[in-house]
Amino acid sequence: MPRYRDTMQPNGDAMECMPHEGDGSPTCAVGHTCVAVEESEFISDVLFMWMGVEKTKYFTYDATSHRYVMSAEVGTMRQRQAFLTLQECGWLAHQIDEVLRSTTTERSFLQQSLRSAMRQQLLQYHCLVASFRERRLPPMTFSDLVVAFKRVQPKLQVLFTILRETESVKGGELASKLQRLVQQGSTRLYALLSEVYMEAVSPLLYMAVSSITKGEISDPFNEFFVKSNPRIDNTSDAFWSSKFALLPEMLPTTVSRALAEQVMLVTKNVSFIRNCCRCKQWHMDPAIVTAAQGASFDTIGAVVRDAMCFTNTAVLKLIREEFHLDNVFRMVNAFLLVGNGGFYELLIDRLDPVLSRLSHMVQTSIVRDHMQSALLDIVPYTRHLDTDLFSMLQCEMVKDDKIIGWDAFLVTMTVPSPLNNIFDVTAMKVYRRLFRIMFKVKRAEVALKKSWRQSVVLDRIIGRLHNTSREVIAWREVAADAHLLGLQLNHFVNNLWSYLVAEVSTVSWDLLMKALRQCTSLDEIRAAHIAYLQYLTLHSLLHGDCASMRQNIESVLSIVRQYVGAQALLTSLLERGNGDVFSIKSEYQRLTDDFQREITSLLTTLEEQHLQFDFLNFLLLRLNFNHFYHDTMFGNNTEF
Repeated sequence: MPRYRDTMQPNGDAMECMPHEGDGSPTCAVGHTCVAVEESEFISDVLFMWMGVEKTKYFTYDATSHRYVMSAEVGTMRQRQAFLTLQECGWLAHQIDEVLRSTTTERSFLQQSLRSAMRQQLLQYHCLVASFRERRLPPMTFSDLVVAFKRVQPKLQVLFTILRETESVKGGELASKLQRLVQQGSTRLYALLSEVYMEAVSPLLYMAVSSITKGEISDPFNEFFVKSNPRIDNTSDAFWSSKFALLPEMLPTTVSRALAEQVMLVTKNVSFIRNCCRCKQWHMDPAIVTAAQGASFDTIGAVVRDAMCFTNTAVLKLIREEFHLDNVFRMVNAFLLVGNGGFYELLIDRLDPVLSRLSHMVQTSIVRDHMQSALLDIVPYTRHLDTDLFSMLQCEMVKDDKIIGWDAFLVTMTVPSPLNNIFDVTAMKVYRRLFRIMFKVKRAEVALKKSWRQSVVLDRIIGRLHNTSREVIAWREVAADAHLLGLQLNHFVNNLWSYLVAEVSTVSWDLLMKALRQCTSLDEIRAAHIAYLQYLTLHSLLHGDCASMRQNIESVLSIVRQYVGAQALLTSLLERGNGDVFSIKSEYQRLTDDFQREITSLLTTLEEQHLQFDFLNFLLLRLNFNHFYHDTMFGNNTEF
C-alpha cells in the first residue's frame, strides 16, 4: 500500500535550503551556492511538476520519501520556500495517479466506476494545468501561480482523500463513505464531488433498476444489498423465503431499510412470475421501466412503490386465476383436514381389512389402489372440488413393526411450483399432525357407527338363545354393559368430532377466506396461511400446552378401538353359543373404568385451563354439557 504523508508539514530536508545568517546570498546545501531560476522558467517547471510526472527540469519525485525534491544547485531561498508549498499539487496528482493504476478495481464495479470518475477529474485537472503552461498573454506570474494553487489544491486534496478512504471498501459501504465525504461546505467542492458520487454509485443504481425491472441481480462482486442464492432452484418450495436475502451491511446511507426491503420484494415478485410461474413473456409496465431508468437514489423510492403495487397484483392474479389457489385450499380442507366425510367413510370401510395389521406388513400399493378407487367413486358427487387436482393427493405408510396400519396411514398432497411456496415443507408437516388427529377421530366415529349396528345384531342373537335362563340373563347384562359403554363413547366421539368440524375447521376456514380476500401480496397470503395453521394447531390441541388433554383424547380413542374389538369378540361368542361370559364382562368393566379415568382427567384439565385458552370453553361445553359425565359417574343420568 502506498505511504501517505501530511502535506501541510514542511519537509525536513527543506531546512538545507534556508539562507545562513549574516549572508544575504541564497544558499543550498552547506558549502554550495544556489543559482536563481528565471521566474517564468520556475513557474513553467512547477506547472509541469503539477502534472504528477516523475522528473522535470528542476524537480524530481522521490519514491522513498514520497515527495518532490528540488535540484540542489538551483533556486533562491524564496523559490525553495515556495516550492515546499507548491509541490503539494504535484505530490497529490502523483499519488492519485498511483492509486488509480493499482489493481483493486478488479474486485468491485463501484471501485471501477469511482476510479473512472477520478480519471475524468484528473484529466480535467491536467487540461487546466496545461492551459496555464500555454498561457502567453498575459504571461503567468508568481501571484497567478499562487492563485492557481489555491484553486486546484483543495480539489486534489479531497479527491485523494476519497481514494484513500474508499480504497478497501466496496458496494453499499463504499457508497455510504462517499455520501459522507461529499458533504462539503464549499459549493464548488460539493458540485465536484456530487458528480463523482453519481458516477461512482451508478453501478449500484443500475443493479437496483435491473432487479426491479427484470428480477435479475447482476452482482459478481457481491456489492448489491440484495443477494441471490444460486443453490435455490426455481421449483423449490424455499424460493420465496430463501432465494433472495437482504444484506444490511451493503446498504448505502441513501437507501433506507424499508426501501431496500421493497426493492427485494419487487425483485422476488418479478423473478417469481418469470421463473416459478413460468411466464417468460411477462414484462414490467413500460412506464415504470422508463421512470426507473431515469431515477436516482433520491427518486427511486416512488418508482419502487409503483413497481411493488404492479408486481403484487400480477403475482396474486397468476396464483389465483392460473394456478387456482382457492381450489387447492378446498382440497386441503377436504382431504388433509378430513373435511370430506363421505370420502373418508368410504375409504375407511375399504381399508379396514388392510390396515388392521401391523404397518410393516401393509403393502403401500394396495392402500394406494383403494384410495384411488374411493376418489373415483366420489367424483360424480363432488361439486365444490376440482377433480383435476386429485392427482396431487398421495398416501403414505410409515413402516414400523410396533404400530398397526391405521396409525401409520397418512394422506398428503404434493403441491407443485409456484403454490409450493405457500404449501411448503414446514406447512405440510403441520398438516400431517392435523391429519393424524382428525383421522383418528373420524375413524373412531365410523367404527362406533358400525358398533351400534353390531349392538342390534347382538340383541337379536341373545333373543334367539336357548340356554338356561341364568345364562341368558348373564349375556344380557354383558350386552347392556357394552351398550352403555358404547353410548358413552359415542357421546364423546360425536361431540369431539362436532367440535373439530364446527369450532375448528369451519371457523378457521372462514377466517382464512376473509384474510385471503384482503391480501394484496404473496407475503400476506403466506402470513394468512401461517395464521390459519397456528389456529388449527392450537384449537386441535396440538399445542405444547395442550399435551395432557391430547393424551387423554388419544387414550379414549384407543379405548374405542378396544371396545370395537370386544364387540366383535362378543358377537362371535354369541354366534357360537358358548364362551366365558365373565371374562368378556370383566373386559367391558376394564374399558369402562379406563374411560372414566381418562374422561375425568380430561374434564379436570379443561376446567383448570379453560381460562387460559378461551376455545377450551367450547370443548368443555360440548363434552360435559349440564355436567353430563358428573351425573353419569354418580348414577343420576337417565339418558341411558
